[in-house]
Amino acid sequence: MKSWPVLSEISIHPSAGTALQHLERNSNGLIAFTAGGASTHKKARDIFTMRPDGILIPKKLEIPVEGVPSHPAWSPGGTQIAFGLRQGKDLWNLWVLDLESSSATQVTFFGAGEGAVLWPAWSPDGNHIAFDHGTQKDPWTTRSIYVVRADGTDDQPLLPISSGGDSNHPSWSPDGSRIAFARFRPQWMGPPLSQIFTMDPDGTDSQFLTNGMGPSWSPDGKSIAFELWSEPIGANPFPMNIHSIALDSKESTQLTDSAKDELEPTWSPDGERILFVRMRQADPEVQDSDIYVMNSDGSDPVPLTSEKTQRFWAPDWQRRPGPRSTPRISFRHELTMVVVDVDPEPEPGWTFTTRVEIRAAPEGVRRDQGKTGR
Repeated sequence: MKSWPVLSEISIHPSAGTALQHLERNSNGLIAFTAGGASTHKKARDIFTMRPDGILIPKKLEIPVEGVPSHPAWSPGGTQIAFGLRQGKDLWNLWVLDLESSSATQVTFFGAGEGAVLWPAWSPDGNHIAFDHGTQKDPWTTRSIYVVRADGTDDQPLLPISSGGDSNHPSWSPDGSRIAFARFRPQWMGPPLSQIFTMDPDGTDSQFLTNGMGPSWSPDGKSIAFELWSEPIGANPFPMNIHSIALDSKESTQLTDSAKDELEPTWSPDGERILFVRMRQADPEVQDSDIYVMNSDGSDPVPLTSEKTQRFWAPDWQRRPGPRSTPRISFRHELTMVVVDVDPEPEPGWTFTTRVEIRAAPEGVRRDQGKTGR
C-alpha cells in the first residue's frame, strides 16, 4: 500500500453537515432496561433504550398494547424485544415486540392470578424463549422455568421444565445446549439460600454449579456472572455483589465489593463489559437503583443512569444488527475534494466524527487517486 506524506489533518464538524463522533463498529448495540418510580415495584414503569455510553436521554419504547411492561430481553438478531406485561391487577403474560414493524405478539396465555412472567431469555437461534413464572401469593415454592416458542405458536399447554424451590432467572448457553438458572429458598436465619444450576433445555440433567443468583452466561461460553451474598458491610447485613465463575476450573472471582447491593449482571455482546444494577442505599428495604457498566474483570464501574426520582433495573444489551451499507460524506478542503467512508447511523440522533489525513500524491499521480479517511 502506498504511503504518501501527510500534508495536514483536519476535523469534520457538524456545521459542514457531516458527523460529530466516530462510532466503533463492534457488536454492542443499545441497552434496554426497565424504569419506574423509585422505592417501590408498584408504581408505573416502562421500558427504555439508551446508548451504552449513557450520554443521550433514554428513549421510551413504544409498545402498542396496554399494560405495564418490564424485564426486556433482546433477540439474538437485535430486532425484537421480549418482555413481561402486566395487564390489570394480576394478569401477566410474555410478549414480543418487533422493532421493525412496531407490532407486538402475545406469546403466553396465562390467566389472571397465575403469577408474574419475569426474566425472559432467548435461545441463541431465536426460536425459543425461557422465562420464570409463578404465583405471587407463594413465590418461594411455585416459581418455575418455562420454555416457549418465540412466535407464540405453541398449541400445547405450557409445562414447567424445572420445579422445586423458587426456580428463576434463566440464561442460555451461547451454543443453546444448556440453560443456567437459580433456585432460591428462604432460611430462618441468615441470608436466603440460592444456588445456580445448569440443565438441558428440556429440563433434564440438572447439575449444581455454585451458590448465587441471577446467572448470566458469557458470550464465549466460558464463564457465568452472578450475584452472591457477601459478609456484612456497614448497615447492610447481607450485601449482594457480582461474581464470575470459570466453567472449566469452577474457580469463582468476586468482581464488585460494595455495601450497596449490586445485582443483575448482564454481559455485553462482545464479552468485554458487564452491565449491573447498584442500589443507591445500603438499606436493602430501599429499592432505588441505577444501572452501571464495568469491564469484565470488575474494573472501572461507571453509572449510566442517575435520575433520583426513578428506579432503573433489568438491563439487557443488544447485539448490533448488521451488516449495513457504508455511506459516504464529501467535502472540500482547500482545493481538494475529499470523500470519506463513515459508519452508518444505527439510531436516529446518533452522530459521528472521523479523522482525515490530507496526503501529498507522488509526482505523476493524480490527487483524486488517493483515497483518504478512516
